[in-house]
Amino acid sequence: MKILYRPMCTAKTQPLKIYLDKEQHLLLKILCALEQRSMNSVITELIADWIEEKKEVHKNIINM
Repeated sequence: MKILYRPMCTAKTQPLKIYLDKEQHLLLKILCALEQRSMNSVITELIADWIEEKKEVHKNIINM
């Protein structure tokens, strides 16, 4: 099964693993298997967590 990623700026679809090194791709596949979830749902959650972390960092910088 190929996971495809479609960047907003182009219509061309690329396999996700071109954006990850081999170790990251393997760890992502293991995480999906352990949680019995699709790669898309795991990636969506990871991105949402990352966005929340960045919001918190920026909020803390502004409040300094």
